[in-house]
Amino acid sequence: MSPLFVTAEVQFEDIGEHMQRHIIDHDLSKKPRKLLVGGIRAKKMLITTPLLKYYLSLGMEVSRVYQVVEYGRKACFKKFVDFVANRRREADRDPKLKVLGENAKLIGNILSNLHIKDMGNFSYQSALRKIYILYVK
Repeated sequence: MSPLFVTAEVQFEDIGEHMQRHIIDHDLSKKPRKLLVGGIRAKKMLITTPLLKYYLSLGMEVSRVYQVVEYGRKACFKKFVDFVANRRREADRDPKLKVLGENAKLIGNILSNLHIKDMGNFSYQSALRKIYILYVK
């Protein structure tokens, strides 16, 4: 298996003869597409320290370092996760708190997905941040 993976624009001419025949035989598109490609060379690739150490031990050569990012390990969003989990547990124990538990679940699902998508400057984003600050912080 290839040690490095990058997203690359792949032209029809770049793929092997067998796959070209498959595309032609099945009348598939010959348009270029972005694919996750395994290889032994990469440029400007983010690699974590443990993985880099492993690759270096196997003989990988690094020709240039563009940037180094230092971070400290810690639980991300611990307060938020605890808030949602505790509200849902309380609602499970006491049926009168069912609405609060459902709200916590909704807030948790929405806020946990905001970092995945680029939502632009929608007004509900700032409203959800305010909810997070009010309930969790």
